[in-house]
Amino acid sequence: MKRSLTIRIALLALLRPPSLSFGQDNPRIEAAALEKAGDAHGAAAAYEQIVRDDPATRPVLATRIARLYAEAGVTNQALEWAAAAAEQHPDPQAFLAGIHEMLGDAPGALAILIPEIARAEDPGRKIALLWLAADVCRNAGLKDQAVEYLQRALDAAQGRPEEERTRKKLANALE
Repeated sequence: MKRSLTIRIALLALLRPPSLSFGQDNPRIEAAALEKAGDAHGAAAAYEQIVRDDPATRPVLATRIARLYAEAGVTNQALEWAAAAAEQHPDPQAFLAGIHEMLGDAPGALAILIPEIARAEDPGRKIALLWLAADVCRNAGLKDQAVEYLQRALDAAQGRPEEERTRKKLANALE
């Protein structure tokens, strides 16, 4: 894998102006350069190497690595890193559902969100989870389900600061 990463960096270096170097002696600069160049898989692999070299960076980089692998469509690694990131995330279930959605797995995302919505006691959190479920459905082409989640969110948002925003989301979904 290290050879593959080195080849990617070399190819990207050829495509960049000479004034923009990758700082090959600094793995963080290399990883950031790959990410900026749009090589999500290469950047994730480079960040993984940073974590292997310095395990203390794991809590900081796990979310980034999970998102990059999801963006690259590398399911197993995205989910593995998402599980690690969820340990530190303020809303682990919403984060995991978001990774599933990025991977194009709407059923997996909804399987996480539906029980979480049912358990949510805080109205603000319930509304946010319902919005997320609606977004997952909308992005998966499930317009009717998206509208149902937004209607539930509107019911929960009555008299709350989220009410107007929920109305707008619902109106957009009905168009």
